[in-house]
Amino acid sequence: MTTTQRTYLRGYVDRAAADEGGPIRFVAVTEGRKGDGLDLRMDRADLTRFAGNPVIGYGHNYHGRESLPIGRADHTWIDGGRLMVDVVFDAKDEFAAAIERKIRDGFLNAVSAGFDVHDVDHDGVPARWELFEVSVVPLPLDPEALTEADRDGHAALRSLNTDHDDERAQRLKHHHHTARAERLRHAQQHWLR
Repeated sequence: MTTTQRTYLRGYVDRAAADEGGPIRFVAVTEGRKGDGLDLRMDRADLTRFAGNPVIGYGHNYHGRESLPIGRADHTWIDGGRLMVDVVFDAKDEFAAAIERKIRDGFLNAVSAGFDVHDVDHDGVPARWELFEVSVVPLPLDPEALTEADRDGHAALRSLNTDHDDERAQRLKHHHHTARAERLRHAQQHWLR
């Protein structure tokens, strides 16, 4: 029996590409086991549906008049274990232009990919997964869904032994957590206005 399941997954912006102008490059999906138990493989990705309508949304809101696309994917490809998307935002749309500015300025850093999975085996590996949409999101649930710079800092923190009393390691942890908390506070204040 064939089964299909709709899934959403977090991605992140390639900060170096975002600072240059032009399309903004996102890592939309990474290969491997995810928090929902799925073990995605890039060789099983089906990009046909997305290629036919490569619109970029905001917050997975794609129903109704107020949820028009904010951009389009100019280029979508698989790079090793990552699904990459170059996004061009609609400069004539005030909301889309604001989202693009927030990404370029580092206030937004993440995307989330929506896809259907087909025939998931007992190990959580789909026989095929079909990308159908990519949305910019303000606060992804996945702690790894950060800009490249933040992802590197997060990986460095994980590698530190939390029981180690090395002063340098403790300063690094404190700085990282303080900076991240400040970014989250700023985002929350903005959205609660």
